[in-house]
Amino acid sequence: MDIELIITGLALAAPFLLWLVWKAVKATKTKADDKVLDRLRDETPRWPWPED
Repeated sequence: MDIELIITGLALAAPFLLWLVWKAVKATKTKADDKVLDRLRDETPRWPWPED
């Protein structure tokens, strides 16, 4: 294969590949944040407060 063709293909595919990586990282981060928020929500006391 011609090296220029490979370089051109990579140059054309780069924005799409970066977009895919961005979406994957964002989805993973959101999922991790949701797990942390769920854990905090489960550990947070609810109203009415328990009587001592």
